[in-house]
Amino acid sequence: MMNYTIEIAAQMSGLTKNVIRAWELRYKALLPARTESNRRLYSDEDIKKLKLLNELTHKGFRIGTIANLTYEELKSLNDSPVKDQQSFSRENYNYNEFISKFIKLIKALDERKIRQNLDELKVRFPKKVLITEIILPLFQIIGEMWRDGRLRISHEHFATAIFKSFLLDMKESELISEFAPNVIICTPFGQHHELAAAAIAVLATTIGLNSIYLGANVPSEEIASAAKQSNSKYVILSIIYPENDSLLLTNLKKLKSYLPETNILVGGNLKNDFKEILANINIEFIMSIDALMKRIEIK
Repeated sequence: MMNYTIEIAAQMSGLTKNVIRAWELRYKALLPARTESNRRLYSDEDIKKLKLLNELTHKGFRIGTIANLTYEELKSLNDSPVKDQQSFSRENYNYNEFISKFIKLIKALDERKIRQNLDELKVRFPKKVLITEIILPLFQIIGEMWRDGRLRISHEHFATAIFKSFLLDMKESELISEFAPNVIICTPFGQHHELAAAAIAVLATTIGLNSIYLGANVPSEEIASAAKQSNSKYVILSIIYPENDSLLLTNLKKLKSYLPETNILVGGNLKNDFKEILANINIEFIMSIDALMKRIEIK
């Protein structure tokens, strides 16, 4: 059996030395042998695993969910007929089945099975598919069911706590370059529904940005302070505009006055007349997740 230095392992696997080290230290993807001088040595099996991990991460799989799989499990995943994000269309999958299952588990307050299902789905689907096809539509339905009296507010709070934790764990597991541009993501003062904001924080990492997630109900002064301190090019706000929120526009105007040169982007459930008001104060309304990702992608 041959043993290879990290330099050779990097060349053979198509990865950089820094990525290999990070995957070892952070995810325990490999346990290479060591020389007497403590230099890493990689086996043929290690190289094959690194190659598969490289291929699968390029297909959209998150390293944190596949790093500890065996070579055989990785090969089976790689050989699956569904090999890239474009293949996860609604023609191939009935995502409503997953959503219906989650609703039943939420009604039953079954946290263990919810987390078990989430862990299975994060291996099965790329992050964007899991978020845009299952998690966000699920919470739209939860909101409708709560308003119709079919779910209690305790169920909504229960589900939000679990899924927010899951999303932020996904965000933290990403390997982001120390030179990645920063982006501030939160909901503004008076806005308490943060699931969509947490989802956006995850998705921003998939295009190479460092998401600085501030949470919900953040005063304009604090958003502006964080944006200036981090030199963020974008501030992304998730908003659900209720009829009685008279302070929302005041706070957005205040935020723009603090950050006249920063791109402030807003997404969410807004009335058409409010979208026009945003345009008048030089704040952009973004229609969809795809449009948002294109708007903030690194050129």
